[in-house]
Amino acid sequence: MTMMNKEQENAMNLESKLPPMPTVTFLSANDVAKELLPGSDFDTANAFAVSHVSAAIENLAEWKHLNGKDARIDLDAVVREVREMNMSWQSKEAIVAALQTERNAGFVCEWALPEFTFNESGFLLTEKREAPFTCKYCGSPSWLDPVDQTPPPDYCHDSDHGNRLDGQA
Repeated sequence: MTMMNKEQENAMNLESKLPPMPTVTFLSANDVAKELLPGSDFDTANAFAVSHVSAAIENLAEWKHLNGKDARIDLDAVVREVREMNMSWQSKEAIVAALQTERNAGFVCEWALPEFTFNESGFLLTEKREAPFTCKYCGSPSWLDPVDQTPPPDYCHDSDHGNRLDGQA
């Protein structure tokens, strides 16, 4: 039997009083796509959809990481990315229809690791936060207070509406 010194004993007592740490599970883009398209493991046609949705999520995450953008990816962004993919319009619309369900309405994920890597598990499913303001020029949701909004030169872009970090300031 080993003798514990006072510091070790105090550390053990402190650990026993702390609440358990939550487990964080990182998902791959493929796992996230399967969350969006339930039942896709059993259907070859859905495997095609999963692979394209997975690629869309990874493309968005890479672009956001390389451009220093907010890491959150919502359903609308995934749908836009799928619609820009090189495949038949019938396939695109079938995938979009499978994505746009009530179950997926609040979907948001984000790449949570410091460096983006393809085919790695680093995505977290997060909650969707609605922008608290409306753009006074186009009516879109905005993270910027209307007093801080400036008129765009031609039409509004996503960047004109700020991001969730702007809304926290």
